[in-house]
Amino acid sequence: MTLDHANKVLWGGVFEWMADASRIVFPIFAFVLAYNLFARYSADKFNRSFRTMLIAGFVAQPFHAAAFGYWIPGNIMFTLAAGVLVAEACLKGGYFWAAVLFVIAGAVVDYLWFGVAVVASACWFVYRPSMVSMVVGVIAVNTLTLVNGSLWALLALPVLWLVSKLHVHVPRHRWLFVGYYVAHLVILAAVAHG
Repeated sequence: MTLDHANKVLWGGVFEWMADASRIVFPIFAFVLAYNLFARYSADKFNRSFRTMLIAGFVAQPFHAAAFGYWIPGNIMFTLAAGVLVAEACLKGGYFWAAVLFVIAGAVVDYLWFGVAVVASACWFVYRPSMVSMVVGVIAVNTLTLVNGSLWALLALPVLWLVSKLHVHVPRHRWLFVGYYVAHLVILAAVAHG
């Protein structure tokens, strides 16, 4: 993620390998988020995490806009928040509202509907693992090629599979990713306008 963003802001996107290598990050983030929220679903944990994503999204958005030169689509925090909200609505049987949110949010977030689908399908797979939910997840990750023109996002799938075979406990640091995400955008915006 940082390589891709630095490549775009600092070097005008000339290092294509940085953009390509960074494509595996979003599906991994989506799956880690899904696992943290839906492996042992709790409404309280979901609500706290959802609020954190929204707050981080709103705090980061001016810096995202300053760094990249546009306000829409919104930053990745909004994509993650929309995806988990779509998944939770489906979990509670609110398929109509999930569809409405998917259509509206997908039009204004990073990775568009494809990103929201990746997050929601990761949540579905974690909550109810099955061949169907796995296939839907693989298809969703594959649709990212329509947004970024690269098949590199598919490399996230074997990485996730390999990591799932490791039995290593990684401590959770609730604010680490969110803080890093906002901080790196602040630095990139400062450099872009400095």
